[in-house]
Amino acid sequence: MIVALLKARSCNLKRIADEFQTGTPLDSNYRRIKRFLTGIKLNFKDISRIILEWLNLDKCVLCIDHTNWKYGQKSINYLVVSVIYQGG
Repeated sequence: MIVALLKARSCNLKRIADEFQTGTPLDSNYRRIKRFLTGIKLNFKDISRIILEWLNLDKCVLCIDHTNWKYGQKSINYLVVSVIYQGG
């Protein structure tokens, strides 16, 4: 799934499913991804540890924003995690 995410260069589940090299139909891969993500709960403590390790920092400030709105009939849903680095 991570390879498909990187290839898709998107968080759109249909685009990620399209990158799967399984030979199964797109809708089947899409449903598989949705089932996988349904059980995931974000642990922000673990996310912060990963970010600190990536940036080789002792501490930092995370800014987390989640937003959801409608554009016509389409729902738009974003989760953004940002790092304040060296005072912003």
